[in-house]
Amino acid sequence: MTFVSGADSKPHVILIVNSDITEIDEQIAVDKVFSKNIDFPSGVAWRKSRCDVRLSPGGSATLAALLYGKQSLVCGVVGDHDWRRKPVRSTSLADHFALAGYTTVFSGAWSMGVSPPYDCKSRGFKAEIESRDSSQSALCRHLEDDWIMCGKAMQSHVNLEKSLKKLWMLSPPVFMMAHCRGMKDSVKMSEAIKVMAENAWKMHKRETYCIIVSALVKKSDESWHLPHGSYHNPSSTKLYHIGLQKNFTQYCDRFHHCATDWELNTALLSLVADVEPAKPEFRVFHAANWPDDNAPDKHRYRGSLVVGKEHALVDGLELYPANNEMLPNLSKPLDITQHQKLHTEMLLAHTNWWRSTRKALYDPRPFSVGKKDKHPVRLTAMDWRPSKIMHADNKHPSSQPVIEQQKLLDLLRGLQQSDFRQQYPAHSGSWSVNILRPGRYQIKASLLPTNIDDRWKKLAALRGGRAFIRIGQNLVQLQLVKGATSVTVQADADAGITDLECWFTGQLAVERELGAFFVEIQRIGDKKFNLKAKPE
Repeated sequence: MTFVSGADSKPHVILIVNSDITEIDEQIAVDKVFSKNIDFPSGVAWRKSRCDVRLSPGGSATLAALLYGKQSLVCGVVGDHDWRRKPVRSTSLADHFALAGYTTVFSGAWSMGVSPPYDCKSRGFKAEIESRDSSQSALCRHLEDDWIMCGKAMQSHVNLEKSLKKLWMLSPPVFMMAHCRGMKDSVKMSEAIKVMAENAWKMHKRETYCIIVSALVKKSDESWHLPHGSYHNPSSTKLYHIGLQKNFTQYCDRFHHCATDWELNTALLSLVADVEPAKPEFRVFHAANWPDDNAPDKHRYRGSLVVGKEHALVDGLELYPANNEMLPNLSKPLDITQHQKLHTEMLLAHTNWWRSTRKALYDPRPFSVGKKDKHPVRLTAMDWRPSKIMHADNKHPSSQPVIEQQKLLDLLRGLQQSDFRQQYPAHSGSWSVNILRPGRYQIKASLLPTNIDDRWKKLAALRGGRAFIRIGQNLVQLQLVKGATSVTVQADADAGITDLECWFTGQLAVERELGAFFVEIQRIGDKKFNLKAKPE
């Protein structure tokens, strides 16, 4: 896209993704922010447009589709509540803007991983701005220090308006992606963006394109009648622009062609690259969100929806007319034998989609460990994969991830009660780690972060028993000292992708296992042949 003279050749580009917005809220609140124009030269004003974009089912799925320009399952994202919320690595929208000379920034609730290569800086963003409201509700922050060390953490939060002001004063243009939760957070972000964008035009004649994608929460769940829940979700997607009318009109032609969140990625990229939004003959959607103990192949067709040529193919088997919202009209089933050519074309589109999707779904998405010595990587129970512990009855412990702050606190408080410990089942999970360099690794396991203040140490205290830490084929075990808040061991590890699991006995009844909810692993030097272990 070529910008006309009179405006800087590279505009600021802002993408705001809103969660938990009702339709009435969205129509009123954010529009009010951009409705007031200040005095500008003739032909320059705030303008807006909108398009109907369908969003992938789930917050992490939507972020992944917007960031990578692929349907969310092609990114490997299945749901919000376990390790499968992390997308596989590929070139992101932020990477593309960085290559085009932009300062790339993420603000708000990053939900796709807190350690490399899943944190936002590993995904192309040079800087991260946290607002208090977003970071406290963000999925990825739920098991971080911030919520335990509230006073200290709040002091470290950077003021949103001051941070944005510094960014806009830089000579490079800015690409910013912001994830807001709730209308209050969204309005605050929009107000800050509006002020900074107006100053950017006044000082540098630099235009700003701000696209706001709001996931609409209906008062009643309209997906109950669909066979597998929502294939995609409605949104209110709006473009706000300050600059010259000609540039706005030229861009709207591309913006209006977007029908999905992954197509919106291409429309954003077209601001700095010579790309055109795709106009596919068929689009493949999937309800996803299946249990993490189900093999992906089981859901190849189950939960899938292929839409195109005014028809919708459900589960690869059932054909219906498609409505304007790219959903099947279930009241009018069609005879596939009367539409064999169309059915074949739809199955081919599904097969091509599954080829790349399956590869992503079976990617273990390991955490990178050992790139630098004495550089710890934090792992938490929100990323638990199935436990590798095998009981005598050939069953594994429950590996349900622990995500929410309150649930973890309730669990740890329950462990103070004898009746609770007697009833609570074995509960542990593993992590997939990519050991980048062979060597000696130090692993610290605990129930709460190790740098908590004194008021939380009672909940973090271990009750005695034994600790077990398994990395690859190496298993280290040691006696626990009653009252210790963490255990540290050292073990040799070879390079490559392997499993890591840490658990305790003696915390529950009948020697049931309880997994460590927090683990830090770091390379400390070259390999040794003897194993050392010490309680703290």
